[in-house]
Amino acid sequence: MSVRLPTNVIPVHYHLNYERVDLKTFDFLGFVEIDILVKEKTGVKEIKLHSVNLKISEATVQQKEKKFSSSSINFDIPSQTVTFVFNESIPEGESKLKISFQGVLNEKLDGFYRSTYKNENGEQRVMAVTQFEPVDARKAFPCWDEPNLKASFQVTVTTQADRIVVSNTPVTQTTVTPDQSYECGRKQTWNFAKTPIMSTYLLAIVISEFDMISDFTKTGIQVRVFTPLGKSEQGRFSLNVAVKSLEYYEEIFGIKYPITKSDLLAIPDFAAGAMENWGCVTYREARVLASPLTSSASLVAMARVVCHELAHQW
Repeated sequence: MSVRLPTNVIPVHYHLNYERVDLKTFDFLGFVEIDILVKEKTGVKEIKLHSVNLKISEATVQQKEKKFSSSSINFDIPSQTVTFVFNESIPEGESKLKISFQGVLNEKLDGFYRSTYKNENGEQRVMAVTQFEPVDARKAFPCWDEPNLKASFQVTVTTQADRIVVSNTPVTQTTVTPDQSYECGRKQTWNFAKTPIMSTYLLAIVISEFDMISDFTKTGIQVRVFTPLGKSEQGRFSLNVAVKSLEYYEEIFGIKYPITKSDLLAIPDFAAGAMENWGCVTYREARVLASPLTSSASLVAMARVVCHELAHQW
């Protein structure tokens, strides 16, 4: 039995909208609108993609003026897929697939998960982090979760207004509105710019309280290091290494860095040493934060990891 998805329908662009990410109840809900291309000349009555531990309430396809609603939604747990079945055949060509879903911020350090940290007052807080490599984007939203099935992404996230949201690309707009269901009494919606065409495993979203320091490369790339509150200066060494390495890579590769910003984020609970999400690299704290007591050997190891991850950006 093949574990690969059929290629008669492929994704072109995802608009991923998390309408609510709740750091108190540890759940999320939203929808994804996927621009798809039906390649079958006779059309298709089924669309199969990846999904793990997500509740899916609805799936529709819009092609020009005609709307198709799924007649059944079939999950295959061993293959980690969901198949939407339609009564009518969806014709060849461009369409838009919309899927509503909800899930849980897990404690397994993969997919869309939750991590804990202590703020400056010693209070324990929760942050939300994604780790999609190699095949865990399917735990955060329904998608074609294979590296060769690349597409562009546009991300929108709504959560409590006293947190910062970071993703692969720069923020284009934020909106704050009252919402008493959150402890702070307000919610904030973050809209991010469209990404380059990329694999699902490189998509990233992080929600937390952060301090941040930044600098610019000679070619105008903004480099930022996000640290726990009160520890921004501990990111200074990594910031300097990141700026110099990006400048060096642009020169030796002869190719400009493809995004206008490069973020390094310190994550307290992180399975790997670091992860090269495009424009939003996540690190274990020990691999990106340095204090005056950090040894020379540890600084060398830290610089090696930062340079390694940024080399992946090309």
